[in-house]
Amino acid sequence: MTQKIDQYDKVAPTYGNAEPQVFRTLVEAYSFFNVLGSVNGAQVLDVACGEGFYSRQFVDKGAAGVVGVDSSAEMIRYGQESEDAEPRGIEYHVCDAAQMPILGEFDLVAATYLLHYALDLDHMRTMCEKMAENLRPGGRLLTLVPNPALDPEGPQFDKYGFSVDWPRNAADGDGITLKVNAADGSAIAMSLKYWSATTYEQVLAMAGFIDVRWHQLFASPIASKEYGAGFFDDYLANPHAVLMEAFVPAP
Repeated sequence: MTQKIDQYDKVAPTYGNAEPQVFRTLVEAYSFFNVLGSVNGAQVLDVACGEGFYSRQFVDKGAAGVVGVDSSAEMIRYGQESEDAEPRGIEYHVCDAAQMPILGEFDLVAATYLLHYALDLDHMRTMCEKMAENLRPGGRLLTLVPNPALDPEGPQFDKYGFSVDWPRNAADGDGITLKVNAADGSAIAMSLKYWSATTYEQVLAMAGFIDVRWHQLFASPIASKEYGAGFFDDYLANPHAVLMEAFVPAP
């Protein structure tokens, strides 16, 4: 998946210090872990793990084992540096999600911001098949994807530290540009693809997943205390991302 490798290798040095860390912590991660529930004792495979933002949290929340996979060697290098500095037992691999081998039998596969990098539907299906192959029977996938229902004319996200260039009347495969403000004042531009909710569901089904469920993001109560009531209301009225979970069949 050359496109993703090029993008994230280039932005790796500044990605972890990008401005939307407030959003990422108080909305994205808060929603992710509320939907996920307990990971105590679980074996977790973190696909598109980046620099290990979620990988580290899985361990800190009680996961028995965590393996992180990303196609960007630079992102994995930063994750490994964090692991070396504060060992948690996380195992990192540089690997394209569509070429991922069986790395274990996991209770959970997490994949934040992965599927929108699929070059086409076959590529996405292969990613999903590889993730399914790494799950135990009855295991669960929780992934974060661009919101297929986003209104490009709705509230925008500049005050949260990022912006989205989203085509009107988007169709499968159309390009999306996500720009993230970095701490040094620069903007990190990432190229994504739009896929409809129906397409995501159909591809997951082709890969062997069942019981697809969608979840909206929501804000931590801490947000109102620290940033004022309603700070994230504009975002929550028109979120750029949603959570999607699915399962592999139990025996």
